[in-house]
Amino acid sequence: MSELLRADGVGFAYRKGADALREVDLTVTAGRHLGIVGESGAGKSTLLRLLLGLDAPTAGRLFADGTPLDVRDRARLRAHRRFVQPVFQDPYSSLDPRRRIGAIVSEPLRSLGIAHGETAATRAAHALKAVGLPADVVVRFPHQFSGGQRQRIAIARAIVGGPQVLLADEPVSALDMSTRVQVIDLLDELGQSGGLEGRPLTVVLVSHDLSVVARLCHDIVVLERGTVVERGTTREVLTAPREPYTQRLLASVPRLSPQS
Repeated sequence: MSELLRADGVGFAYRKGADALREVDLTVTAGRHLGIVGESGAGKSTLLRLLLGLDAPTAGRLFADGTPLDVRDRARLRAHRRFVQPVFQDPYSSLDPRRRIGAIVSEPLRSLGIAHGETAATRAAHALKAVGLPADVVVRFPHQFSGGQRQRIAIARAIVGGPQVLLADEPVSALDMSTRVQVIDLLDELGQSGGLEGRPLTVVLVSHDLSVVARLCHDIVVLERGTVVERGTTREVLTAPREPYTQRLLASVPRLSPQS
């Protein structure tokens, strides 16, 4: 299996000198969904911003598809936008309320120069179908949908350009429990089907909820105060956690069982 993303000794410090991340090593492998877990303030979202190329690390190096990722290289960053796409926590705030769904979903195709006009519209319709929404949603607006439907629209926008990696930051925390399950299962289905391009679609899921991670992810990295304290397969980490910090995280999710 090929390596999609890699962080080698990555660190990130804010201007006031506080370290958000310290010497983080991480590998995202094609076809293996990765969960990044930890409490609030552990550095999860900061790490995701680095993987997206929104910020540059202050230490270490990042690689995407085997090539160094330099956010100062505009051409390289543009290619990275086709390689990875984000799914954010609040689907409503990430969708422009003034635009119709068809325009929202097809926007990445136009901005990245992938497709325009009828070709873009057709591809957007395929993406919406892939997330379980009917064709007529293209003429409607975000406020006309439920939270779960809006997150499906956000996922359609993320996959329409054919990325290889989805970076999902707490994508179901704003949803009710039954809708959470549906959205996580959708991400799993997209991974198995290969997305719109028919190639592996790998998810990096940032979450504080271990039950969500257990349902989707093959591997887990545990962050505590910006440092990786534990890593392994989901079964290894959740059934036999070595670190007291991971044990406390598990204890805070009483509905999660080893069988999950």
